[in-house]
Amino acid sequence: MDQNYITVGVSSRPHPKETLNGDGYFFEYYPDRFVAAVIDGLGHGRGANLATTAALEYLQTHGSEPVTRLLEGMHQALRPTRGAVVAVMHFDYPQKRLTFAGIGNITVRTIYPDGMKFFSLNGIIGQNLRKVREIVLPCESPFCFVLHSDGIQSKFDHRVVDTTQNLDDVARMIVAEFSRPNDDATVMILKGQL
Repeated sequence: MDQNYITVGVSSRPHPKETLNGDGYFFEYYPDRFVAAVIDGLGHGRGANLATTAALEYLQTHGSEPVTRLLEGMHQALRPTRGAVVAVMHFDYPQKRLTFAGIGNITVRTIYPDGMKFFSLNGIIGQNLRKVREIVLPCESPFCFVLHSDGIQSKFDHRVVDTTQNLDDVARMIVAEFSRPNDDATVMILKGQL
């Protein structure tokens, strides 16, 4: 595997009775880092989509900022909206380090290596952000993480993730088999080695 190589697989769909998706995702490769995020605008439909769109616009212009500053800035940008829950992963290539922060109920599951755990704080970006807590971990070994919105059922068993398959196909399978019928659903798979 090449140095600084991260592969992404993603699938996202709106609430089955909506045309606009209230969930979203972002990933960008920078010269010295990789940044990924999953966003879930509160509720579904137009209002959720407006919040998620505002978050994505903020990420597109500020995505390379440090994680805490990124979430605090996004909080201000989303104030006119109903708000969103967000999880961000920032991979620093030179430092071989992963920084994570989440506000709300975006779930992160570690496929490998064992022992990496990620916890988000309660809150809503744009409405109720008390503080940001960064989790900083060394990230030298091969890794695979699955981030997903609450549109994916909690009974989702991360052992179904076959990292030898096309990651977009795996993400689509997770959405097809484990999404809730009454919400938007997003899955992002990150696999690589720094």
